[in-house]
This record gives sequence, structure tokens and C-alpha cells, in this order.
Amino acid sequence: MVDCRKLISHRVRGFGQYENCRTALRRACRSAVPILEVDTRVAADGRIFVYHNPRGRYHLSERPDFSRMDGAALRRVRYPSGETLLELDECLRIFAARHDPAQRLCIDMKDVGFERQHLELAQRHGVAEQLSWMSWVPHSLRQLRQLGAPGPLILAHCNLARFGTPGRWLEAAMARRTVRIARLVLRGIDAEHRPSAALHHGFQHGMLCTQLRPDLEALLRQSGGGVCVYRGLFSNGVAASCRSAGLALWVFRVRTAGGFRRLARHPGISAVFCDDAPGVLRMRSAPDALATTPPTPRPRFEQEGQPLLA
Repeated sequence: MVDCRKLISHRVRGFGQYENCRTALRRACRSAVPILEVDTRVAADGRIFVYHNPRGRYHLSERPDFSRMDGAALRRVRYPSGETLLELDECLRIFAARHDPAQRLCIDMKDVGFERQHLELAQRHGVAEQLSWMSWVPHSLRQLRQLGAPGPLILAHCNLARFGTPGRWLEAAMARRTVRIARLVLRGIDAEHRPSAALHHGFQHGMLCTQLRPDLEALLRQSGGGVCVYRGLFSNGVAASCRSAGLALWVFRVRTAGGFRRLARHPGISAVFCDDAPGVLRMRSAPDALATTPPTPRPRFEQEGQPLLA
């Protein structure tokens, strides 16, 4: 038997042909998954779309650069199925009509400086209390807190603790630095809290550290939130540190239902991102599902993200 209470549907994968699309979201909102997760990108005119990468991939009718195109142009972009890109406004409307009122939605904000717009949409649809907010940039979470966002705040980061002394060396070397590599922006724990305006929009962000500063831990703890770390960087030490700080520990990601079952058994892990949430639900209803039921087919295309970035 598997405990589904720790299950997060990563980009609502497994519920549709493409991740982060409306068809998948509608199906996920009719499921028993406790937490759904989507990503957002902001257009040049401030319209918010549900998508992971700063630039669209080859499966779309064109390769949109979200930060350089306005909403009208992005609404013309289509998946091979003919479906258009999902906007956050519609996403929240679909979520508001979900089957289970206890189901929650996690919004991973990829662009910085648009926190007010995200929160206003959530309030307009009456779902702000049912949302969790995730970001790789502490400034975004601080802004949400100041704006009165009621949900848990989750800081995603590349935790270097499992590397011991070399990890601490890298943390010290990066502490006050921000490094840009193409569309990837890496920053240290003491780099400026708010990225320069040139790096706000259209990038993948990542923070490198072994331990959070006390004020940041307090912000996350007071919101009822915590941290999210890549499963390759997870360790018992990270779990112990989160437990002592009173922080939830989310881990991303596993591809299969069996992978979820193995990782979710760890008592220090609060939630696990899984690409096959439907498979996990089948396993819950049939303990021998792994042996009798084939895994949910993966989407024909999985967006290519940075290896350590959710």
C-alpha cells in the first residue's frame, strides 16, 4: 500500500499528452491527488501563462520567447493537438471548480517581480487559501508575504550539504555572487535579495547553499511552508536540518509510481513531486498494481529544463 498524502503531481504530467496544459489540468482536478503543481511564465505585456521554460520548445507551433512576446501573440501558439497555451487566469478558474475542495495547487513562479499579479488572480478566483507558492528567488516569497498571501511559501534551491566540505567551499565562493550562463542564473545565499532588473524576466533561477539564513527560515516557517530540493541532493542531513528548523521538505522529482513509493517512505520528507501521479493512485487502490498495470505513458514531449531546476 502507498500513502498518497505526500503526492504532488509535477506539472500535472501523466494526466494529458502535454504537461502544464488545460486538458491535463482538468483531469488532475477531478483526481484524488492532494497537490497539483504548475509553472508560470510572464509575457512582455504582463499576461501570465502556465509553462515551464522561458522559451517554448519545438513541439509547439512556434518557439515563443515569453518575455519578448505579448499575450495576444502567445495566445496564437498551439500544441500539436490544436490546444492553445493555458493562461493562469483560466488555470485558476479550472482549479476553483475542482472535484475535491481539499485539493491544493502549487504555483512555481519562474519570473521575478510579478507577485502582485499572481496573488490578485488567485484572490479574484477565490482560491488564495488553497494555494502554495514556490520560487527559486527569496525576494519573490518575501514579496508575497508582504502582500498578504495566505498560503505556504516554498523556497526551491540547490542544497549542497550532502557534499560536505566541498559543498561549503562552493557556498562560500558563491555567497555574494550571481552568475549567468545563457538563460540560467545562479546565485549565492547572500547575493542581493532582489535580482537586478535585467535578470527578472525570462530566466531559470537557482540558489546554491548548504543552509538558509535564520530570517529566511523564519519567513518560510511562519507561512507554514519550507524548502524544495532536488532528489539527487537530498540527504538525511538535509531532512534533519529541516526538521529542527520546523520546515516542510519537498523533494523533486521521481518519474514513476514505484520511485514515489520508495522516496515517500522516508519520514523526513513531507512531499514528493512525481511525473506519474495517476500511476500512484492506481497503486493505492491495488497494492500489486506495479506488477499488473503498465505505467502511465509519458507525454510525447517532456520540456527540457536545467537538470537541477524543477
